[in-house]
Amino acid sequence: MSSAKPQSIFDLEAKHVAHNYKLLPVALERGEGIFVSDGDGRRYFDFLSTYSAGEYEKFMTNLFDYGKLLLMNSGVEDCESALKLVRRWAYDVKRVPENKAEEIFVESSFGEKSLATVSSSTGRESYGGFGEAGVRVSKDDYLRKAAEICVRYNVLLVVDKVQTGLGRTGRRLCFDYENFLILGKALSGGCYPILAVLSCRIAMAAVRVVEEENLATNAFKMGQLFHQQMHGLPSAIVKDVRGTGLLNAIEINNGYDAWELCIRLLKIGLLAKTVRENKI
Repeated sequence: MSSAKPQSIFDLEAKHVAHNYKLLPVALERGEGIFVSDGDGRRYFDFLSTYSAGEYEKFMTNLFDYGKLLLMNSGVEDCESALKLVRRWAYDVKRVPENKAEEIFVESSFGEKSLATVSSSTGRESYGGFGEAGVRVSKDDYLRKAAEICVRYNVLLVVDKVQTGLGRTGRRLCFDYENFLILGKALSGGCYPILAVLSCRIAMAAVRVVEEENLATNAFKMGQLFHQQMHGLPSAIVKDVRGTGLLNAIEINNGYDAWELCIRLLKIGLLAKTVRENKI
């Protein structure tokens, strides 16, 4: 262990990080090429690929008021890891009989693209080509009541906010009662993939911008304006407009091609994408 690095660095990791393997007792301070150095100036070959960043983990757990943070490589891994964690908790803490644990998923959900998460999705199309359902908004009290049921029966609640997190819906997280929070794309504001040390520094800056510039409040106001304008579109073309804040979908009536509409929008300087056959 480097004598120049205080024990507080390791205490920081232990407090805020949900470790999935044991870390070496070294605190790295700088890097150049394939080499990294600790506080005493000792150099190492970096065969660890910049795992972990204690300041970022402390920042995130404090911001969202959670006990631990587990960093993964992608949103798919986030969801898979959450499934593993809740099953392990069920057996080790709740003492569910072996092989009797069950997960309950939201109907019409889109659970990413791995085997377990695709299997969690409902509908025949889930097992062929599959994608997002196009911003299906639950009733105002649905998630709150689901959380109350989970508390009543001692069940862990996991909410995937890879798409809905960090201000997009008009609130920081849209819903605040889960045991496990899954975040992804929004963490860097689209600037950089989030995992390595540099990425974590970028993520801290991006999340601070969301908070300090009140971007969630602005998303709520702009979302209201968006819905006012969208509901004035011809009903012969537009079947439904749904969403919250700036996370929205427009469903097109049969006889109109959503992809063609997206191309026309592109030509006039507006970027939008299709979701399934008839949703933008």
